Amino acid sequence: MPPLCTAGFGLANHAPKFFLGALYLFFINSFFICLTTFLVLKFIKIPVKTYVSEKVFQRQRWYLSLLGILIILPSMYMAYQSVRNNLEQVQIKTYIEKTFRPDNLHVISHHLNEEAGQLELTLIGRTVTPEEREEYEKQLAGYSQLAGLKLYLIQNDLSGTVSREDLQNLVDSQWNKAGGATLTETKEELKKYQERSLTYAPAYQRLTEDRKLLAGIRQKAPIIFPQFADIEGAAVPQEDKEGKISYHRFFALVHLKSPLTPEEEGRFKNWLDKEISLPTEILFRVEPAPSGN
Repeated sequence: MPPLCTAGFGLANHAPKFFLGALYLFFINSFFICLTTFLVLKFIKIPVKTYVSEKVFQRQRWYLSLLGILIILPSMYMAYQSVRNNLEQVQIKTYIEKTFRPDNLHVISHHLNEEAGQLELTLIGRTVTPEEREEYEKQLAGYSQLAGLKLYLIQNDLSGTVSREDLQNLVDSQWNKAGGATLTETKEELKKYQERSLTYAPAYQRLTEDRKLLAGIRQKAPIIFPQFADIEGAAVPQEDKEGKISYHRFFALVHLKSPLTPEEEGRFKNWLDKEISLPTEILFRVEPAPSGN
């Protein structure tokens, strides 16, 4: 019944993948139930009554064998794909843990893009140098399931975030230049200042908002999650085709006094999503306990 229910759901929602997959599972279940019943009856030696000729019986048995092979082969292929995907994920996790060890560089999320033949890693922290990227690609080639993949890094350099001082220096510099210039030059300088302000102001506003959010989280989180120690993070800018900057994700590094259970990690992420009002990518880090003298 469950496969048929899923097939009905796929049919009602115009989802051929769900419908065909569930229907195939139903046929597998039916076939092996019949096969198991036949073998059990043979084992306990239930007498068989024959109403057809031996020739017809042999033909039916051949058809059933062929049907069994046709049903089993796709399932073997899917089992192979499942094992391969699991092995790929295990090797990706091992590669990330062994390669990206610096404290100021963290892998927030990863995605294996098979169509493009590349492993996409989202990093937070400092900018990766070309020499480091080359070394990372060499290490990637050392994994059997990952050999031949290209490394694509999506970086968010928190160390280069626009600060209050940067924005203030920009304002002072533009007004100082405009103060000793002619009217035409002043208009040109003010126009440049306006353009630069439109570029820097959203980043500054987002930085200020992120600081307020993090300050509020530092006050609330310890009450709900006693293991919480501290949090770092920022919203990630995304530029569209027209050059407009928007923010759709928030990267966070959460420091813990002791590990959270998988259920607690899920509750923490849901809570953080609501507090920040953005989808979050979280990296949990357990701080080592201070050693006594």
